[in-house]
Amino acid sequence: MASLSLAKPETMFLAGYLRQLTRWSPEAAVRVQARGKSAGFYGGPLGEVITFIALPLANEVDEYDLTVSAGRLRDLIGDVRTREGVTELVLPDETTLPAVLAVLPPSSGWSPPFTTTAGDLAAQVDPEVAKLDAQVQALPIARRDERMRERWSEPAWSALPFGMVHVARAHGFLNLAPVQVGASTNGPWKRLQSPAGQVFARVSDGLARLLIVKE
Repeated sequence: MASLSLAKPETMFLAGYLRQLTRWSPEAAVRVQARGKSAGFYGGPLGEVITFIALPLANEVDEYDLTVSAGRLRDLIGDVRTREGVTELVLPDETTLPAVLAVLPPSSGWSPPFTTTAGDLAAQVDPEVAKLDAQVQALPIARRDERMRERWSEPAWSALPFGMVHVARAHGFLNLAPVQVGASTNGPWKRLQSPAGQVFARVSDGLARLLIVKE
């Protein structure tokens, strides 16, 4: 069975990432790609948005590419706050690969990024999220999902869809205020990159195909 060896900080970060994925969708899956002493985790929290984090491993592993339940992996990690040293994490059984994670974003060929600081971007997105929440709550129930879809596809910072920026904020990718974050493109793909993680979306005719998934 595939397993990962993670130091405590990496285990805690992964646990937080999985908790947020399952807040978006309790049935969320995560695609795990590991090789050598590193592992990448791809999640599909909303529609065709993809999130990504990369973590160093304590021990070297053979190369593998598996898709598992985010909730099951979160439960297997459990409460790591009282643990010390390395956590040996055996991955759960594979699950169905979601369509959003079947085609992953390219690893190279991205345009030079337009940059800002995480703190400045968080300061921009937080009032917009609060404004959207207030707008949605004021609408009839039948109109709420439509308004959410409209707003999440609208451009935000550096022409990134608003939904991408909101997802990055929710995952904690903008928590370290001084660090640089970047927006770049590669064909139909857009990327929001920070040292903590990345968010991707494929864009068609200038509009990101973002959907709101009900919990």
